[in-house]
Amino acid sequence: MRQCVTSSLHDPQVARVLRGATVAYLGVEARRGPHVTPHRFTAADGRIWIIVPDRALKVRALRKRPRAGVLIRGRDGRSVVITGTAEIHSLREPGEAVRAAFHLPSIAAAGASYAARNVTQMAGYAVDLLTMTRGSMPLDRVLIAIRPDTATVLDEPDPAAAGGDTRWSDIADRLPSTVAPLLGTAGDAALGWSTPNGPLVLPARWEPAGARITVPTGVDLPRSAPASLTLDRSVGRRPTGFRGVVVQGAGDLAGGRVTLAPRTASWWKGFETGSIAVDEPAPAGNALMATA
Repeated sequence: MRQCVTSSLHDPQVARVLRGATVAYLGVEARRGPHVTPHRFTAADGRIWIIVPDRALKVRALRKRPRAGVLIRGRDGRSVVITGTAEIHSLREPGEAVRAAFHLPSIAAAGASYAARNVTQMAGYAVDLLTMTRGSMPLDRVLIAIRPDTATVLDEPDPAAAGGDTRWSDIADRLPSTVAPLLGTAGDAALGWSTPNGPLVLPARWEPAGARITVPTGVDLPRSAPASLTLDRSVGRRPTGFRGVVVQGAGDLAGGRVTLAPRTASWWKGFETGSIAVDEPAPAGNALMATA
């Protein structure tokens, strides 16, 4: 159920969710549809701030189309779904460097807020950098600021109903052994959905039995659109221990259900990444199902 819609991160309901959250799911419009990944974040100067590698797909996508979606899950059974415009601040691109110079006070405040909010993870980054193990932290970082157009507070979805015995065995078999178990474990997920106003990222509940997803009710979505499912277990201090997978495909909304026929899957373990292509779209009986 939709709780409130605002454009301000200072709204009491929005602020309450943000205070109890640790991760923001950033959705961008990539070539094959929405691409959603988790990041540590902070909220400052009315914007959401995230630090990412400059070479990341999401940075390339935002430089082409700056519309972004953000999902932030709280600890009280509610989430904030944000749509807005992203700005990239870096020293590599002249235009971005000039923009950063004009926003130095905001950037300084965001940097201080980010450090205070994510002190444990930053310590983990430092350990990875000092040890320089395989897949350690890349040094080419940029700052992304998302200014909200809307911030909607939603109740978390109910657990997914039991389905058939459909499994994505082909995808799981081709993923690294440290990532593949995510597809077989029930838990929280993020559903990306393309809209005319940019990507939307919704809180979801993943149930591997029947490959079903549940999302909150009362959210308007286009009937057919590129879509994605993100499963991640990016917890702990050291980023080299993070794991996740994003499955992208063609989404369709009918009769209160979303079907996502998988076409590609991208994965990460620490700072190592990879992708696989599904040879053929999944048949109707082998599609992701969601209650919208």
